[in-house]
Amino acid sequence: MTGPTAHHELGASGAYRWLVCLGSVAAQRGLAESSSVYAEEGTSAHELGEATLNFWKGVKGATRATQEWNKAAVAAGYDVREMVREVDKYVEYVKDLCKGDPDALAVELRVSFGDLIPGGFGTSDTVVVLRDDDGEVDRIDIGDLKYGRGKQVEAANNPQLRLYAFGTVLSLIADGVLDEDLDDFDAITIGLHICQPRLNHFDADEMTVSELFKWAQDDVAPVVQDITDGDETRRAGSHCDFCKVQATCREKAEQQARDLDTDFDDFVEDGPKTPNADELTADEIGKLLAHRKDVEKWFKALEAHAYAEIEKGGDVPGWKLVAGRRSRKWEDDAVVFDAFRNQRALKQDEYAPRKLLTPPQAEKLLAKGSKILDMIIATDGKPTLVKASDKKPALTFGNIVDEFDNDDEAEI
Repeated sequence: MTGPTAHHELGASGAYRWLVCLGSVAAQRGLAESSSVYAEEGTSAHELGEATLNFWKGVKGATRATQEWNKAAVAAGYDVREMVREVDKYVEYVKDLCKGDPDALAVELRVSFGDLIPGGFGTSDTVVVLRDDDGEVDRIDIGDLKYGRGKQVEAANNPQLRLYAFGTVLSLIADGVLDEDLDDFDAITIGLHICQPRLNHFDADEMTVSELFKWAQDDVAPVVQDITDGDETRRAGSHCDFCKVQATCREKAEQQARDLDTDFDDFVEDGPKTPNADELTADEIGKLLAHRKDVEKWFKALEAHAYAEIEKGGDVPGWKLVAGRRSRKWEDDAVVFDAFRNQRALKQDEYAPRKLLTPPQAEKLLAKGSKILDMIIATDGKPTLVKASDKKPALTFGNIVDEFDNDDEAEI
């Protein structure tokens, strides 16, 4: 390996993985890029955000870009109303960062990482540069839109945001906006922002430019050099989720066994061991539950890999693909509907039952001031089991026996 092609192998979006698992770079080299309906939907949301912010900035062609986005989104079958509503939350957040000054904002700014990652570059969704009363830059905000509603992303210690910020500072130096004298960088604050509107999650972190450069020099540069020198050491963990080789990675399999506190061979042959006691303790149940999601994700990756391997003619001993369960459907719904309507034996509600819209569906169709929306009531959902570190407050449940005992005592 002569050197990392950073824009492919050491991209900012994958930094959370390659900064920890150096071997993932070589392991994924040459594998085809994959996409998904979620990724494509996210791209569409970014395009809307870019067009909307550019319209606010008065950029020529922003109106046409918005119109083109709308046509493409409708053609793709996206929920246009929802996307507009959710992206607007992101847009308003960014406007607040600008302190009312559109000129402070740069949208979809392409930045390079200089000597830190030779040839590497990235694109910051939004960059806000604020100045003090003397016209000197005193704050830079980097905003990243995450349209997915899956895993919540945090701003603290986020390497993707930090690399975007690093590249932005280099760009400002190259343009003469900032002086290259690092002694002045203690006074400039970097704001790092994650915007996940569909989760109502807007998270922020701060550091000085000096601290950012120290992180790049101490934590990133050595890893890049090791990868350049051919270090292919693998390390498994939560960063494996989107790795293309997690299904075939031995380190990942052994990590799963270690997490379940069992020998790897026993894990493969017999499954995780249980304590000698007849019953698990609450502490043991809690520890086992903590591994559930990670194990489920891993097994899904194994299943997907086996499916693809067999589908292309390969062999996974002990497994095979069989025909799925047959299902029946109408050849053409519209033609069948007309056929039912032309006969008189059944009423329409019998062959095409109508169903009242749900509150979320109604909110997308009705104007905000509609009296119908006033009829919506909120009810508590079924309690959900989550980790104790979750930000939502815990529910409290009284001891039913004690409560009855107290009532009895009160009556006496």
